[in-house]
Amino acid sequence: MDSKELRIGNLVLDDSIETVVNGRLLYHMWDFGHEVSKDIKPIPLTEEWLLKFGFEKIKNNGIDYELHDCVISVNAKWMWTTESNLNEVRTLIPTHVHTLQNLYFALTGEELTIKE
Repeated sequence: MDSKELRIGNLVLDDSIETVVNGRLLYHMWDFGHEVSKDIKPIPLTEEWLLKFGFEKIKNNGIDYELHDCVISVNAKWMWTTESNLNEVRTLIPTHVHTLQNLYFALTGEELTIKE
């Protein structure tokens, strides 16, 4: 996994254990510009993860999810937001948890974290 894809706070698998990325983990992923950890893997994005992040199923069809002004359409394979001062922004649905976290932050300016 390329550490350039990661931000502090992202969720990944480290030796098959769900782990929050911190500065120390990023530091240890690189040695002279080369990845050294092959144990760091992305977490596949599933419905379970969307629900953990607080997305709710939209009742109209049961395959779309919404969190604030951010909508993910599983059937259409699109994610979009009308949040902030932007016009509607559409992008393909990410396939990994850390990518969704990064995209959500880029679109909304807010961290996407697990809701308790």
